[in-house]
Amino acid sequence: MASYTLNAEPPVGFEKRQFDNLQLIEVLNLSIVSIAFSNNILPKFKKLVLSKLNINIPNVGGSNFSDTKGIRLIALQQDQIFAVYEKKSNNPINEIKSILGDEFYYSDQSDSWSITNISGDNTINALERICPLNLAIDSFKVNDAHRTSMEHISVIILRINKNEFLLFSPRSTSNSFFHTLINSAEYIS
Repeated sequence: MASYTLNAEPPVGFEKRQFDNLQLIEVLNLSIVSIAFSNNILPKFKKLVLSKLNINIPNVGGSNFSDTKGIRLIALQQDQIFAVYEKKSNNPINEIKSILGDEFYYSDQSDSWSITNISGDNTINALERICPLNLAIDSFKVNDAHRTSMEHISVIILRINKNEFLLFSPRSTSNSFFHTLINSAEYIS
């Protein structure tokens, strides 16, 4: 019988790219768990999040970060929230269940997304070439999160600081999306 080992590989494998006042980092250490719930369970979910994470659930199009647990909740639709946090194990569903209980529907999305951190003074210049959203700080505030399309690729964009975003693209399109980011970064450099 053949003996072999499977090794995990990052979606793109670029680690870090530096441009003129712009940096791209492939984020590899985050777990993503989708939490879904019905409207009749929503009040209980709100109470649990407040008592266990010390934050309110975000409004759709927003996110809140729990300093006590290191978990960011991202609300992209009425009855579903992403919990994003630093990877602790290979079983993120059990990690979230241990905090919030098992009354909700959980799905591990960690391997479904490629995450890129884009930051620096030229971030907005690079993104405005490919992103149809108004990214002005008064329109797209820190902690805002939206689904959009960049160069025909579905993307979740989350602003974590004035000139810093997390970009979530489906893993299946991660190389194409990275190519789009590189082209935009090179164009403005």
